[in-house]
Amino acid sequence: MKIWLNGELVESAGGDFPRPEQGGIAAHNVSAHSVSALSAGLNLGWGVFTTLGVRDREPRFLARHLERLGRDAKAADVPLDFDFDFAAIKSALEAVLRANDIEQGFARLTLTRRGDGRWNRENGADFSIFVLSDLSPQNQENIPAIGLRAQLSPFRVEAKRALAGVKTTSYLSYLWAWREAKARGFDEAILRDGRDVWCEGARSSLFWMSDGELFTPSLETGCLRGIGRDLTFEWAARQRIPFQEGHFLWHDIQSASEMWLVSAATGPRPISALFNENSALQREFDAKTPFCAEFSRWFEAQSE
Repeated sequence: MKIWLNGELVESAGGDFPRPEQGGIAAHNVSAHSVSALSAGLNLGWGVFTTLGVRDREPRFLARHLERLGRDAKAADVPLDFDFDFAAIKSALEAVLRANDIEQGFARLTLTRRGDGRWNRENGADFSIFVLSDLSPQNQENIPAIGLRAQLSPFRVEAKRALAGVKTTSYLSYLWAWREAKARGFDEAILRDGRDVWCEGARSSLFWMSDGELFTPSLETGCLRGIGRDLTFEWAARQRIPFQEGHFLWHDIQSASEMWLVSAATGPRPISALFNENSALQREFDAKTPFCAEFSRWFEAQSE
């Protein structure tokens, strides 16, 4: 696989990696050396990232992803010491897609800080782009034939944690929750806080319909402000569907007629069955999901 790192298209394994000359994301012919093993990104997970979908070789919602990446970089004090330009980044991403012959799949854009002031006093950040085919075996096994089987995770999130709501590269706790759910035969984990308030999916935002109204956990729960979340609100506003953000417990979900998880990379995915943290079935949802189906059609029709 070829990746984009600091202005150059390079092999993802082996060899030295280049760093840019001062001033540009697309700098070429620069002196090359490896990303430091002492970098704050490696040692502390000090970085931010965003994952987007690729359809017919086109990155989806790239402007929104870059806006979010820049916002999160500012919140996490990851310096943008290069020209964070839409056209340059789009060109770099397209180059990675061509080099890896990706038509359908995913792309990840990552900014990691170099210095932490202790182990590494170097200024700046490293910027990388890498891609994955939608047809790769690891993704094929993640696509259920019907709706998702979701489990309430035994793990918890802390709403008042530092950088709550920022998509940082210190993402292991989320991946761990999803990994544990997958090992039990589920497609996604739903996270709650220490008071059992519902928060989000391990890799997605959570929504449900009840009596014609759309519900989702508030950002005050510590969930991410995902692009899929923003798109859901836009769709609901266009359809004049009332929506409510809040702090919800299990009993608030009992009247839900349909439930789905959404990310900008995958779009909305309906939940067919919901299990508790002990893997006991708690709710099954009708296969007919009119609101989610309508949202999915709208989502697929959207352009940048």
